[in-house]
Amino acid sequence: MIHIAFDINLSATEEQLLCKILQCVPADLGTHLSGVGKAALTEYIRMFTGEKVFTRGKDIMEYRLISLIQNYLAGRMPNENEISRMFQTSSTESRTLLKAISSKYQYVLEQIIEDSLRNKLNSDARQNRNVDFRIPLESAFYIEGYNKILGQNPKYTPLLKDVGTASVYIIKNAEYAYLCNHFNILQTAIAY
Repeated sequence: MIHIAFDINLSATEEQLLCKILQCVPADLGTHLSGVGKAALTEYIRMFTGEKVFTRGKDIMEYRLISLIQNYLAGRMPNENEISRMFQTSSTESRTLLKAISSKYQYVLEQIIEDSLRNKLNSDARQNRNVDFRIPLESAFYIEGYNKILGQNPKYTPLLKDVGTASVYIIKNAEYAYLCNHFNILQTAIAY
């Protein structure tokens, strides 16, 4: 293992912009940039050693996102808004990039995807007066992930968009129980 440390000069404007992009306070910017720096240096090492030599921009972006997930986001799948902030891409481009890595690197990301889906369900699903569950999902990644799991059993229906909301989805009780069982988490009864 090699320990690497360095300083970097940033203007106050650059620091403010980076804090906005990385959604952190100035005191934590060094920690955030350290994770990003590790991802970037890992990419260069893989290139120097011939392990990852890319010729297409799309492949580079996909690999950079994988590296950021592993080194900066601490094994958490980002949503489209986070990707757009980091890569300066539109929501559609970010969604496409997220979908591409979820498929292309599915075995590398398998545990990260599973953990991200589990943590989101465990922390954000809320019951609506004993009728069903609701969960805010701003990312197509989560919607598609849960629906893929539910689709493995024909008796379960996919998540439904809650009419009148921007990003809340309904999970029926049976589907919620199935997902909790799949992720090995306790069912919650926290009111919405």
